[in-house]
Amino acid sequence: MNLDLTCQNIIIYDPRTLKVIAVISSKITLRERIAQTGYWKLKLMQDEVTKHIKVFFITPDEDRTLKTKIPAKKGRAIVEVDTDGSYVMSEEKVEESDKVKMFDNRGFEEIDNIQAGGIIKYDATAPDSPFSHLAHAQRVHI
Repeated sequence: MNLDLTCQNIIIYDPRTLKVIAVISSKITLRERIAQTGYWKLKLMQDEVTKHIKVFFITPDEDRTLKTKIPAKKGRAIVEVDTDGSYVMSEEKVEESDKVKMFDNRGFEEIDNIQAGGIIKYDATAPDSPFSHLAHAQRVHI
């Protein structure tokens, strides 16, 4: 069995209204992938219907692109300017900023409070879930 865990996008939405709240993009390395995430954030901001959607990036940063603020590598600059934030899941520390942070308990808290009321958690397998038939889905691409 071939499992590709290098590139995943998670959509967070309100199941009562089906309104998308945020996209969490998860990548092992940044390379061109962070530019794609930044591009989609810019595209979402151009439309009244989607400009409220937050875009976060989560990575173990195996290529160490986010490690230092100055001099910032291209990927770090994209995260700082074109996303709503990035979280690094690594034992190796990064120089944090308002947009680049280590993913510890803060990461869960901040993502959980994207809206004033917080994110509505749901069980996609519950019979009343509007997307219960998609519970087995591995990826959602925008």
